[in-house]
Amino acid sequence: MAWPEIFIDPQKSAERMVTRPGNTGRTERRRPVTNNTLTGKVNYRNRTSRPRQRRDGQSDELSIAAEAAAESAGSASSDDEQAQKPKTSAYSTLLQSFTAPNQDIDRPRKRRKVALPQDEALNLEDGASNLATTDPKQEAENAFESGHEPEAGTDVQEADGQSDGTDEEEVLEVDQSEDEDDDTSSDPYSAHFSPTQDSDAEARINKAANGQWQSSIESESALKITRQTAKDLPLKQRLRETGSSLSLPAGLETSEVTSALFNYHDLLYTSRAASSPLFRDLTSLHILNHVLKGRDRVLRNNTRLSSTTTDPDDPTLRDQGFTRPKVLILLETREQAFRWVNSIMRFFSPEQRENWSRFETSFHDEPHLSPSMPDDHLALFDGNADNDFRFGIKFTRKTIKLFSAFYQADILICSPLGLRRIIANSDPKKRDSDFLSSIEILLLDQVHAMQAQNWAHVTYCVQHLNQQPRDAHGADFTRVKPWYLDGHAKHLRQTLVASSFLTPEINSLFTAHALNIAGRIRLQPLYPGAITTLPLPAGVKQTFSRFAASTPASDPDARFAFFSAAVLPALVKAASASSSLSPAGTLVFIPSYLDFVRVRNFFAASTATENIAFGAVSEYSSVSEARRARSHLLSGKHAVMLYSGRAHHFHRYRVKGVKRVVWYGLPDDDIFYNEVVEWVGNTVDEGKAGVTDVSCRAMFSKWDGMKLERIVGSDRVRQMLTDKGGDTYDFV
Repeated sequence: MAWPEIFIDPQKSAERMVTRPGNTGRTERRRPVTNNTLTGKVNYRNRTSRPRQRRDGQSDELSIAAEAAAESAGSASSDDEQAQKPKTSAYSTLLQSFTAPNQDIDRPRKRRKVALPQDEALNLEDGASNLATTDPKQEAENAFESGHEPEAGTDVQEADGQSDGTDEEEVLEVDQSEDEDDDTSSDPYSAHFSPTQDSDAEARINKAANGQWQSSIESESALKITRQTAKDLPLKQRLRETGSSLSLPAGLETSEVTSALFNYHDLLYTSRAASSPLFRDLTSLHILNHVLKGRDRVLRNNTRLSSTTTDPDDPTLRDQGFTRPKVLILLETREQAFRWVNSIMRFFSPEQRENWSRFETSFHDEPHLSPSMPDDHLALFDGNADNDFRFGIKFTRKTIKLFSAFYQADILICSPLGLRRIIANSDPKKRDSDFLSSIEILLLDQVHAMQAQNWAHVTYCVQHLNQQPRDAHGADFTRVKPWYLDGHAKHLRQTLVASSFLTPEINSLFTAHALNIAGRIRLQPLYPGAITTLPLPAGVKQTFSRFAASTPASDPDARFAFFSAAVLPALVKAASASSSLSPAGTLVFIPSYLDFVRVRNFFAASTATENIAFGAVSEYSSVSEARRARSHLLSGKHAVMLYSGRAHHFHRYRVKGVKRVVWYGLPDDDIFYNEVVEWVGNTVDEGKAGVTDVSCRAMFSKWDGMKLERIVGSDRVRQMLTDKGGDTYDFV
């Protein structure tokens, strides 16, 4: 039941100045009381906050009403005592008239806020006629849309006295017909996040904590969700219409991704097409479905608690975490965040979008890159490519609020850099990570782009998830889910990692932090090999040379030693024969920046390379420096150009005049291999070199298996890594 909030507006002619006990000198106006009943005009304002139930069954509002009635009675008796005092003399009255304040400029009347039960409020004299009738549905909407929010733009801010699930704006009666199937055992959300975990769940938590995983390969028929229409997904009623607009293409890959998402498995998806919106839309629908189901469960339990017959210690009422945010989405650029928010809005269809103009201005730019750039590069860098951001999203019944304070948000969208600026702030007072304590879905999209930045930011942020908070932040611990209290939240969290390809770093992150008791799935395609689709003229030879490295830590030194001994002499020979009429045109591709610096310093200081004129292009090179180095390679002024992998990732330069490519290390992205080798084919097609004058040579060790598989194919990689008959492989 909604309790009215009553503001008493007494008539000035009936006002009396009463000194409050214990507050000498402070006065306020009180309404005269007749038979313990307030008289005068009463103004009502609907307030939809649910009364907080005490253990004795009496609400705080009833206590406040009783105290207010007693206080009013006390003031009446005080007025009677003052009335019995002797009258003042005429001279005193004259003196008081000189100092009496003007009624028109007196300080504003004190408004007393008294909460009374509805039946009692309706008995107030002369006030019942002013009570406006309110439609229950409209009252519910007002309950969702009202509230007391921190100022927009404050990232980490907490409203005093508010906790997850107890905000005034969140208290409303949930439509039972809409959510009648939400809490059934067949619903994946209810099954996975049931507040009462059985003994089997506890056993699985212990196995996950100890790393006791059982690997298996399941057939398509073993998947729980195999149908190819969005109508078959376990969605809330309000999402079924908008969700049905999502077209799911037929195929095993789509079926497996859908099954993993909606059955709350951890997922490592390694064939994410950067330019395809399907994964983004499907995951947005799942995240939105999760948030709305969680919030509605809280609201239903609020309604149950308002009944005096409900046991507050009922374990099924444990429906919250320490803090409100339930989803963390880590993205690399602001433009990606803009696309994700648009995808969420597509399915939520809010009537009001708060702070949308500010969000669009801050996160979206018009396309500025040339359409001729590769699709994956446009998907990552076209638009607003800034990678320092963080904001929260809050959902109400018909509104989505962007830039919500973190402790009041349902979804957090951040870049690894932006999030680390908070949780690793140099100022201890501003350092905070408690808002990550109750994350139930973690999504990292296009992780390969994050690895091209500072990978330490990603690992640092993920390590701070689901830790015990330092402060309570207004949490109602009687409603906190048991696995949060036991420190097992990370074993219920769903971790979703999407990348265009798999690297050892990404695989290590997933293995270390995907500890979901529902299981984890790694979807990795079989690669035909990039060399099978190269646009090279017939007869161009590609050589792969394997060197020995006993451990990953020894790989950089072994690689440099092999390069100096086996590859460098051929570069020196080609450079000595270079001229303006026949330039050497050698490009050395170096994926790692640390290796790039090592080789660059070696070329600059070693006597073995003193006769080689070279240029260097890294991600830190200016536009003019990169242009000059490419021009000198084409003209023959430089025989060698050192080219870093990150420079190609960020800029996608097109280098002309390349006759020889030396892969100091294989690129993580097989698209890079195709693009660089294509430069050699362009030189042949332009008639600047013959087929016998060009070549490609790649160095690899047994620790480069993932990279090598994408280039030579899944069928060939095992033999090339383990073959003891030789260490050189030629492809023509």
